[in-house]
Amino acid sequence: VDPQAGSYFCFLTDSNHIGYLYFLQNASNGIAFEWHTYGTLAQFQATATQTPLPVYASGLDTILEVGECISLDSGETGNALDPLCDLALQTDTSGSLQLAALETALLAGQLLEVSPDRETCSAILPDKEDEPTTAALEAGRYLCYRSQEGRTGWLALVAVDEDTLKLNWLTLDPPEGDMADSGTPTPASGDNI
Repeated sequence: VDPQAGSYFCFLTDSNHIGYLYFLQNASNGIAFEWHTYGTLAQFQATATQTPLPVYASGLDTILEVGECISLDSGETGNALDPLCDLALQTDTSGSLQLAALETALLAGQLLEVSPDRETCSAILPDKEDEPTTAALEAGRYLCYRSQEGRTGWLALVAVDEDTLKLNWLTLDPPEGDMADSGTPTPASGDNI
């Protein structure tokens, strides 16, 4: 098995339960995936057919400190003043950590309890790019975003500490014809993520 990010594999357990694995990232030292096991075959068959996600870029256990930012198209991190960044980690007036969308990036202010899909994120992202968006943080929750280059994705907030945030993230290719040609180079292969 050579799982690619965004692909699905079905399984049958030794207890005769059926489920599937959804692969988030494949690297030389291991793989990351979500898994779902159903109690009965009927429950599994009632689940909508899954299709591979068009993953553009993803990252696991990315750590940001206050004042740092991340580009969700390339995975590069830097200083919050970097114009190529999409999100920056900062504190509000009470000292609580929050993420802020930079430039034309968008961030949903709503924390989700389960991993979202593209449609869910599109529905809850704000319409305007000219208004700054921020979100409070809570470990174990998900946040939707749109990068400056127009790609939708979501964050899994792994750990929120006093001045750091650990997160997993997944950026999808846009649907065909949904994004103007930005002249952006093709992302690095999965081996280099």
